[in-house]
Amino acid sequence: MPLLDERKLKAIRKAPEVFQQSAICLKGMPLGKPTHLFKNQPPVRYYKKKEEIAKRKADVQTIGDSIKGLLKAYRLQGKLNEVDLVQRWEQIMGKPIAMKTKELYFRDQKLFVRLTSAPLKHELNMSKSKVVELLNRAMGDEVVKEVVFL
Repeated sequence: MPLLDERKLKAIRKAPEVFQQSAICLKGMPLGKPTHLFKNQPPVRYYKKKEEIAKRKADVQTIGDSIKGLLKAYRLQGKLNEVDLVQRWEQIMGKPIAMKTKELYFRDQKLFVRLTSAPLKHELNMSKSKVVELLNRAMGDEVVKEVVFL
């Protein structure tokens, strides 16, 4: 009695991962019809089902969302916004004010601006609330609570 007929051997050679466990059980066992052992096994798939792909996509995040979550978890978003505001100072306030600005730095959500022009300093001190509003609107978040002109 043959262990496996020629047709089953060809199937095992084509898809060994499906028959690996069954082949271990069949070693040395004379069988008349080995097909009864393979009826309940699912067919071999070389692609994912649409449902499996949809499940995987449901819990997958984009890289941007992952980075935002990471920044929020480590509480780095506020510091990143402050650095971004300092870099964008010229773009937000304009070139004339940026040219008269000597130094910018943050401390406890207060923006300290050192200016070289006394009249400009006086002008900006008169409109502090407008400057704070302008900066926060440009950043899209409340980054600055107060501005101090030095």
